[in-house]
Amino acid sequence: MEIVDGEAISPEEANGPGWITAYNRKPSKSKAKQPQDARPTSTRGRRRNGGRTTGPRGAYERLVATSRLPQLPRDTYRIIVRPRDSLNVAKITPVQFEQSLAMAAALAPQDLTEDSICPDVTQNIFVVCTPSERNARAYTTVQQLRLRDTLYRVAVYPAPPDDTCKGVIRGIDLDLNDNQLRELIVTKRNPSALEVKRIKNTPAVTILFQGMQVPNYVYCGASIIRCTLFRRHAEVCYNCGSLGHRADVCPSPNTTWCRTCGLKTPPENHQCKPHCTLCGGPHPTSDKDCKRKFQVPYIVRQRRRRRRQRGRSRSRGPSGASSRNSSATSSTSAASRRSRSVTPAARRRSALHSRSRSRGRSPSRQAGLTWADRVQGKQQSQRSPPPTKQP
Repeated sequence: MEIVDGEAISPEEANGPGWITAYNRKPSKSKAKQPQDARPTSTRGRRRNGGRTTGPRGAYERLVATSRLPQLPRDTYRIIVRPRDSLNVAKITPVQFEQSLAMAAALAPQDLTEDSICPDVTQNIFVVCTPSERNARAYTTVQQLRLRDTLYRVAVYPAPPDDTCKGVIRGIDLDLNDNQLRELIVTKRNPSALEVKRIKNTPAVTILFQGMQVPNYVYCGASIIRCTLFRRHAEVCYNCGSLGHRADVCPSPNTTWCRTCGLKTPPENHQCKPHCTLCGGPHPTSDKDCKRKFQVPYIVRQRRRRRRQRGRSRSRGPSGASSRNSSATSSTSAASRRSRSVTPAARRRSALHSRSRSRGRSPSRQAGLTWADRVQGKQQSQRSPPPTKQP
């Protein structure tokens, strides 16, 4: 599968209101209810065998580790709330945000009994999960929230459903709008396509697919177009220099930093050496040469994890089979080493020895005799017996 460079787009464009229609096209999974003890529990954040795990070393690894959210309900509408006006998510209590969001969406408290709200401090956003389409559409209409007697602007949009992935097609005419693209792509010829959306005013179009596999080619009407896996930029704030959130949701917009070396509140006319805070390379942060500029797609991470698991399972294997294989391998290698160490003359002598032993068919005559005895006895048998004296 081919991976291309992502486009610099805002989250609202990548996860616009059009994605909410993908929830209706996505087939629902009917899961049988399992007993409480048989349900798989989340192991995120736990230690294996009670021990400590090695912490992430680089800035990118720390960013990935801190941006992980707790286990959220699946098969629900997932709504993203991005605050504006320097609102810091870490300083807002979840209950206060819940009440303000319900009031702005015109929802009663009993309408939120099945909803879940989780703050993401790293990205400075709120994630709302609801099984109700009515609540999801009500959330997307919110444009501002009142918190502590202050109005804050927010951008609310639905995220793509679970068990989906994005692909990119290029070279699409700019005259086609999203509705026309939807009629051309979301058809029976592309059974896994759920929704389409153009990236800004570019000829590139993102397609949301059902499942974790992006097809290599898609039909756009009758045309067959190459499709590649979409990946996003690593989020870097150009206001404060922090990793994980963008400048539009920065809680500290007045903080200055040097993008070349990463120094916070640098003095005027300071001399610096290029240093990337993402990968530590000798270039400005999130430069085009940065190897950490693009996030690794979830599909790629999942396939790498499965490949590592298969490699570990092959290396372990059954204990008995592995011991037998190791002993057979060692004996074979020892025999090959012995065969390589024997000279050609020794091989010929050994062959003559084996042929001479095979000639003797009587085990009673050959038992207990050495090679010299057998040779001497053969020579004596060929001699004529001594004459006997007549009386």
